[in-house]
Amino acid sequence: MHDHIESRSVATNKEPFIFELALNRNCDDLLYRQICQRFREAITNGSYPPGTRVPSIRTLAAQLNISRNTVEIAYDQLIGEGYFVANGQAGTSVSGTLIRSPRYLPPPTDKSAPARPLPFQIGIPALDAFPTKLWGSLNQKHWKNHLEIDLASTGTLGHEPLREAIAAYLNISRGINCSSSQIIITSGYRQSLHLLMTGLLKRGDSVWTEDPCYPPASLLLAQHGLHQCPLPVDAEGLIVAEGLMQAPDAKLALVTPANQNPLGMVLSMRRKTELLEWAHREQSWIIEDDYDSEYCFDGRMASTVSSLDRNGRTFYMGTFSKTMFPALRLAYVVVPLEQIKRFTVLSTQVMDGCTPHSQKALADMMVGGHFARHVKKMRTLYNVRRQAMVQELKSGLGDKLNLSHTSRGLCLLAHLNEGVSDALLAERAAQRGLAVGALSPRVTRYDYGQGLLLGFANFNTDKELKHAVQMLGACFI
Repeated sequence: MHDHIESRSVATNKEPFIFELALNRNCDDLLYRQICQRFREAITNGSYPPGTRVPSIRTLAAQLNISRNTVEIAYDQLIGEGYFVANGQAGTSVSGTLIRSPRYLPPPTDKSAPARPLPFQIGIPALDAFPTKLWGSLNQKHWKNHLEIDLASTGTLGHEPLREAIAAYLNISRGINCSSSQIIITSGYRQSLHLLMTGLLKRGDSVWTEDPCYPPASLLLAQHGLHQCPLPVDAEGLIVAEGLMQAPDAKLALVTPANQNPLGMVLSMRRKTELLEWAHREQSWIIEDDYDSEYCFDGRMASTVSSLDRNGRTFYMGTFSKTMFPALRLAYVVVPLEQIKRFTVLSTQVMDGCTPHSQKALADMMVGGHFARHVKKMRTLYNVRRQAMVQELKSGLGDKLNLSHTSRGLCLLAHLNEGVSDALLAERAAQRGLAVGALSPRVTRYDYGQGLLLGFANFNTDKELKHAVQMLGACFI
């Protein structure tokens, strides 16, 4: 079924122009996302010229017979993206800056991409609980006050106030004594890792990696022509002694100390010390990927390797994909003091910089205390959703799954009974619309059995969770 708003000619500034807007209620795509996409398309093709007033939230909601909250979420999203400008009592209109900034036109629609996170999908924070209105307001402020130079160039190191805010955050939350001059803003995990590998390694160098590990890391290492030395992990994390036996002269170790990806154990203090001693002795490097550290629910906020490093051998990587949302495309690297000049020059050679207004909005969010409050709120919410999934899995699939006690962050690891293939289960789950991860494809050399990786962040109702677990159970037949 489609709802239509009939087209009318462009009216005066006192009356908003309304174009034909069709919503498909039988589609999996959320209604507010459909509204956003229709307006983006209309603005891009010229149907909604800059400065044109758009219907009020009340008017559009009534005409489409949907809730005002749905329209409000869509409008806040479009304001945050810079398509709309809120003018107080004068209403909302199409932004006049878009025609001067082609960079912000919507990308081509990927028809294969899911409209919302699929059940059990890992790596996606709770999008339903994100403070959309606050984020839209912060973005709108910077779109109104943007400078021409912001549209032309952002600088490759990143927005200075954001770098200062990140440095302050890391000093308090992760014990890393760093300054803004050590921080480089990147567009995500891959760009961070690409920057570091380009600056630290040459083709043929050996790199210690955890086995199992994050698949994109292995792919990037291979693309850079590096020799991977996969090392096993145990209850204390990476077994450094194995690295000393297999490749003592490796140039770099890539580790996830706070939450081993994907098994979840924490690198022990003994292993951290061994790792730092090796790096200092061999003049090798450590890349510490501290993903998901904000959302570990067992009370263990482990110290970072970077905070223990006294010899400047550790590079720290962080991201806002889990604390904010993946499409933000903002991450960062903390480089040792002695490497600032080198990587400042390198960043101009391999990076293009990141969207300025998003960096400014995020800086405001952090400086104003909104970011810390959001993380605290989400930590509580995730704990509730995690426990709900644990109980539902034990109740519905307790004879088929054995939940790992080491699982941390936003992913649950469920071990399977002997003889059950995790890859086959994941394939069956995908056919039913479930995004279940498999453990075994992430393993290179060692045997950790068969297991499923299950995300819980986006289950916001018990009914939805119960239905997803029942569908997963059907995959075992």
